[in-house]
Amino acid sequence: MAFPVVAATNTSTVTVPSTTHVCNLPASISAGDLLLLFFFSGAGGAHTVSTPADWSALFNDTDSAGQRLVCFFKVASGSEGATVNVTTSAARESRHVSYRMTAYQDSPEAGATATNADANPDPPSLTPSWGSDDTLWIALFGSNDNTTTPTLPTNYANQVSATSSFLILHTCRRSLAAASEDPSTFTCGASSWLASTVAIRPVATAGAQPPNIRTGGVVLTRAKPRMIPSGSF
Repeated sequence: MAFPVVAATNTSTVTVPSTTHVCNLPASISAGDLLLLFFFSGAGGAHTVSTPADWSALFNDTDSAGQRLVCFFKVASGSEGATVNVTTSAARESRHVSYRMTAYQDSPEAGATATNADANPDPPSLTPSWGSDDTLWIALFGSNDNTTTPTLPTNYANQVSATSSFLILHTCRRSLAAASEDPSTFTCGASSWLASTVAIRPVATAGAQPPNIRTGGVVLTRAKPRMIPSGSF
């Protein structure tokens, strides 16, 4: 067994309030790659974030301040461009972090999004449906604090962040063979935040017939992934 691989990442920001948000995707996308797009939009009243065509929403949640934290995902066709547009129902600033994954199977899973207003964004506990495995865990939070270098949860590293002015989005990851994971808190400036935990399942052992596998740049087998319906939230 081997852990899923983060092959590339990218970041982008929209610093002038807009309803159209151009989000950078990772380089060198190939058919069969798993793409994740984390999207965080700022406060200013209730608003929705729509799921782009051909993507699915793993979660799409808001807090009492009107901020939204969203994770979109898709299995790449190989025809993706360098960016994807995300639409919001009202003009907002936004921050984006994208991942390109290989050596995975199935769809990602996430814990229930946590929200609060303090200096310790706390990603939720997550017990994926597949049980103990060589899972890649991603912890993340979005906040309207202007601290750009938070302390990461214990044993997490490889921080990938999109920050500008007062609105920030931070992600980090850990490879851990476990049936569940509860990341410790981030530490940053006190402010309203949303936090999540995402799990990526590794390629199955030899002899199995799993769906959605990509490893070593070659698609080994493919079945229709379990997708959450697309649409606005």
